[in-house]
Amino acid sequence: LHTEKSRSVLPDAYSRADVVYSLSRAIVTFAALVNSDADMLKVIDDKLHQPYRKPLIKGYDDVAAAFEKAGAISHFLSGAGPTIMGLFKFDADVVLPRGWTLRKLFIEQNGVSVKEI
Repeated sequence: LHTEKSRSVLPDAYSRADVVYSLSRAIVTFAALVNSDADMLKVIDDKLHQPYRKPLIKGYDDVAAAFEKAGAISHFLSGAGPTIMGLFKFDADVVLPRGWTLRKLFIEQNGVSVKEI
């Protein structure tokens, strides 16, 4: 998606309820990552951008269903799109649809570092 198009579908204002809902999910997501608690990641959800951007992504619901079938803990639209990310437990038996790639990503515990050459 072009950033301009993706941004253009967002509303100018949000309800307090939607902001509180999304912030609470963001806080739980942070806590899950800090505590390495994959089960807490089941609550990842958003009312600030996903509901508006999902219709722009052809096949979004099919991809979401495939993540669920493959055993994802959760899935979400990343950024302006069209990246859709699924989260899996390392020890899970994951069977992805043909043509998909599974990459194990690790959280950097020490922050950014710069090495001089």
